[in-house]
Amino acid sequence: MTAPIPPQIKKSLAEILTEKRKAAAKAEAIAAGTHIEWNTEQQDAINLGRAIPMQSFCLTGAAGTGKSTVTAEILKPLIQSSKLTQSTKYLSAGSPGVAIVCFTRRAANNIRRMVAPELKGNVLTVHKLLEFTRDFEQVFDPAAGTFKTKVVFYPKRNAVNPLPLSLRQIVVDEGSTLGTNLYGMLAEAAPHAKFIFIGDINQLPPVGDDSIFGYKLEELPTVELKHVYRQALESKPLALAHRVLSGNPIYTAELKKDWSDHPDLLIRTFDSSLKNDEKKALLVAASVLEKRFRAGEYDPENDIVLCPFNKRFGTLELNKWILDFAYPDRAVHEIIAGFETHYLAVGDSVLFQKDDFVITKINRNASYKGREPSGIPCDRWGRAKAGMTFENSDANESNPFGGGEEFEFDVEALASGEDTERVNQASHVIHLASVDNPGLADVIISSAGDVNSISFGHATTIHKAQGSGWDRVFIFIHNSHSVALSRELLYTGLTRVKKRLEIFCEPDTFVKGIKNARIPGTTAKEKAKFFKGKAEAKAAMAAAGKESSEAEE
Repeated sequence: MTAPIPPQIKKSLAEILTEKRKAAAKAEAIAAGTHIEWNTEQQDAINLGRAIPMQSFCLTGAAGTGKSTVTAEILKPLIQSSKLTQSTKYLSAGSPGVAIVCFTRRAANNIRRMVAPELKGNVLTVHKLLEFTRDFEQVFDPAAGTFKTKVVFYPKRNAVNPLPLSLRQIVVDEGSTLGTNLYGMLAEAAPHAKFIFIGDINQLPPVGDDSIFGYKLEELPTVELKHVYRQALESKPLALAHRVLSGNPIYTAELKKDWSDHPDLLIRTFDSSLKNDEKKALLVAASVLEKRFRAGEYDPENDIVLCPFNKRFGTLELNKWILDFAYPDRAVHEIIAGFETHYLAVGDSVLFQKDDFVITKINRNASYKGREPSGIPCDRWGRAKAGMTFENSDANESNPFGGGEEFEFDVEALASGEDTERVNQASHVIHLASVDNPGLADVIISSAGDVNSISFGHATTIHKAQGSGWDRVFIFIHNSHSVALSRELLYTGLTRVKKRLEIFCEPDTFVKGIKNARIPGTTAKEKAKFFKGKAEAKAAMAAAGKESSEAEE
C-alpha cells in the first residue's frame, strides 16, 4: 500500500509545477521579445492599479522610468472585465469601461499610438469626455448700460447628466497639466469612477490654475518611479534632459564637445555678438528653419518650434517667418481686432480655444466701425503683394472681400460708438473648421477678443507644448529669455521629442536655466506642495483680509 503524500509535499509539488509554468511562459515571452522584468516600484503600481475593489492612486516619475508601460499593464484586465453599457457622444456601448483623458488633443493622439487597439477609441481630451459645447449668454455691461452677447463653453456631462456608471476607471495622463477647475467638472460628472493620475512632477504646473496633481499626490496612495532605464538614456535628448534635471551645469566647452552632434541631437550655439541683439538672433533662427525646410528636414505641419516666450524673441515672430517661407503664395488679409493687427489667410492652420482649426472663410464685418484695413493682399509682415488677389474675389459693395452671400453673425453687434466698436469688434468675420471633428459646424468669430486669441501652432511656447510630443523639435534659447528659464522649463522642452532634437542657444543663458530650480524638493510629496501652494497662499491672503476687515468693523 502506497503511503499518502503529506500535505506539505503536495503543496511543494504544486509550487514546483507553478514555477515550471512561469518559467516556460517567461522563456516564451523572452523568445518573442515581449518579456518585461518589473522593478519593485513598478510592481507596486501594478498591484495598486489592479486592487479589488479598484483604488484611485497616483503614478509619477521622470521620463524613461516606464510610466506608459506600467499603465498599459494596469489596464490589461480592465479592458476585458468592464464594458460600457451605454454609448455617449464619444464612447461606444460595449467598449472597455476605461477612459484615458488628457488636457490637449495632441497629448491624446500621442497616447493613442501607444495603447492597445481596444482602447484607441477611449483616449480623448477631458473636454470631449465631458462633451463641452458652445452657447451664448447675455451679460450686462455697466459702462455701456446695455447687454452684450458673450460666448461661453460648458460641459453637457455633469451631476444631472453623469457619465455612464459602467465607466469604472478614468486615467488622467499628463496629470500635472490638469487644473483644479476642469478636474472639478470631471469628478462631478463621474462620481462613481476611480482615477489613476499619471504625471511627471518635474514638469510645469498649468498656467492660470492650480494643478490637481499636487493635491492628489498628498491625498492618494502614490508610487514614484525613480529608476531611469539604460535603454531610455540611450536616447541622447533624454540623456540631456536628465542631465539638466540633475542641476549639473553644462558649460560651453562641454556643450560643444559632448553634446554638439549626434544622430538624434544637434546643439548649436549663437555667436556671442547676438547675445544682446534679439532682432539679428531672430533672423538667424528664421534662416536656420528655412534651410531645414528647403532640405526636407523640417515640416511645419508635423514638427514643432519651441521658445520660452511669445513676444520679443518668441513664437509670434517665428510663426510669421515660418508662414512667410513655407506658404508664400497665399493672399493674406489684414485684420484689425481692437488695437491689434493680424495677417491671416484662408487655409491657415491655427489654434483657437486650445483646439486645431483651419480657416475656411474670411469676410468683411459689416457692423465694424473701427479703423479700416488696407484691403490690399499682403504677406505676414503686412507688406503688399503685387499681383495677388483674395480667394473670394467677387467684390461687391456690401461685401468687398466676399461673393455676395448674406452675413450671419454668432456674436451680436456690440454697443454703438466708433471707439467701443474698435475695441470690441474685428474688421472681419472668420470661419474656423475643426481639424479634430470635421463634421462639426464652423466656429464663426468676429469679436476682437476671439480674433486676438487665434494663434499659429508652428512655433509655440514650451508651456503650451507640455503633454504633447513631436518627431522633430527645434528649441531656441536666447539671452532675452533669461528671466523665464528654469531647469523644469528646459526639461519639459527637451522631453517633447521622439526622434530628433535641435537646440540653438546662447550658452551662458542655457547654464543659468539649468542652475535655476523653480520647483523645490526632491520627492513627489515635497514637489506637490509647490503645485498647490498658490491656491493655499491665495486662501491664506483672503482669510487674512477677512480678519482685517472684521477687526476694522
